[in-house]
Amino acid sequence: MIDRVGFFTIITTTEMAANKALEIYRDRDTVEKVFRMEKLYLGNDVFRIHSDEY
Repeated sequence: MIDRVGFFTIITTTEMAANKALEIYRDRDTVEKVFRMEKLYLGNDVFRIHSDEY
């Protein structure tokens, strides 16, 4: 387990406690993952471009 532990840095322009910054980061990460899953489910994971010019 110890071999899998890593470090990262959160830099913010707002003064806050470290545990609050980590909570906000984790919430945002969760929301981004849900949006990614929804896009994949709806088939919007690939942008398609169509043009009649060519």
